[in-house]
Amino acid sequence: MMNKKPTDFKIIGIDLIGTLTENSHIVRDILAPLVKKEYPLVKELYKLYTLGKMSREEFWKKIGVENYGGLEEKFLSLIKFEQGFIIVLENLSRKFKLVLLTNFSREWLEMLSKMNGKFLSYFDEIFVSSEIGFRKPDLRFYKKLLSTLNVEPQYVLIVDDKPKNLLAAHQLGFITCLVRRENYREDIKVDFSIKKFGELLDILN
Repeated sequence: MMNKKPTDFKIIGIDLIGTLTENSHIVRDILAPLVKKEYPLVKELYKLYTLGKMSREEFWKKIGVENYGGLEEKFLSLIKFEQGFIIVLENLSRKFKLVLLTNFSREWLEMLSKMNGKFLSYFDEIFVSSEIGFRKPDLRFYKKLLSTLNVEPQYVLIVDDKPKNLLAAHQLGFITCLVRRENYREDIKVDFSIKKFGELLDILN
């Protein structure tokens, strides 16, 4: 579906997990099984860590892992990026200002980038929840983007795999694009809908 024209915007805000990656639920499907802990506990600790409310060391200690280096690296290595995503970012960066919007930690983000083609180099700005203190779909996350970039929402395309995040962005007037990693309802209100990140090039060309 397309209610907007690609020429309407100059900035693309791109989600990380589930948008650039094929894994949409890294805590449930990767981290919790890896540390052999109950998902609700790991989910809550992950939320606190990615909100900047606890340090990396505190996170792993509460998980019950003292020497976490090797386990942390294994966890991050199991996060699989969509094939060809670097080429897509490179092409998009020639025409648009790219902004990363992620509920994640800065430490893990830097490590993931080094492990996957230094993808952070393609982004002009990075908004990570552990530094902002808010997680999507909190409207304050998106308002931080607007105030930092000094831009009106109608000039920004938000790409995400979580409908609730796009609903929040839509409320503020952003253009929205859903990456359908899962079988979401067809009536979800978005401006664009794609099955994988690479299809964004087809929409924008």
